[in-house]
Order: sequence, then C-alpha cells, then structure tokens
Amino acid sequence: MLHKVDYSMRPPEICIDIGNGGVTDMQRDQMETTLYTKSVHWKHEDEYRLIFRRYVGRSYIFGTDAVAEVIIGSRASDEDMAALLGYLNRSESKATVKRAIRSQSQYALEFKEVQR
Repeated sequence: MLHKVDYSMRPPEICIDIGNGGVTDMQRDQMETTLYTKSVHWKHEDEYRLIFRRYVGRSYIFGTDAVAEVIIGSRASDEDMAALLGYLNRSESKATVKRAIRSQSQYALEFKEVQR
C-alpha cells in the first residue's frame, strides 16, 4: 500500500477507453501509476504515498510517529485546515505541519510552520 514516488522527466502515459464496458484492471493500474509519479524537480522530497483504492471500508491504525510532516496546500480552505489540525491533535500525531504559501517575489512556494 505504501509506495515510493517515482520521479520522472516525463509524465506517465495512459490510454483509457471506457467505451467497451468500463475501465479494465490494467487501465486502473495505469491510472494508479500516475498517482505515484512526479517530476524530477520534486525528487528532493523523497516522498512516499499511501492510496487505499483496493481497501475501501477498512480502518487502519498508525503509530503517532508514522507521519513526519504534513504540508497543507496553498489553496486549502481554513475549514479544511482546522479539521486536519483537529484530527492530528486528537490522534496525538508528532508530525510537523506546514502551510504552503505562494511566494510574493518569485514563482515558488514558501512553507510556514503551523503551530498546533
């Protein structure tokens, strides 16, 4: 379930034809591959992703140190951020939380630590 992100010079290619009765297992696997692929420009993140497509309806318990850092996107609403922080606090997660903010001076994101 936990996959190391693949960093690539080009995005993965997929071919999906839903005209023949739906998406095949092979096409689903191709779609999932796109979720685990990012540009080489992000390689410094050394990211892992956890996607539960095949495990819907199950509960999982992770240790309080399972996640080291959570980055909240620059377009996340204040309500979503509050909900996430509430969840992290209730779970006693030790993760550092940062908020991505669009830079005012360059084409980049800046990251500000969020106090919990």
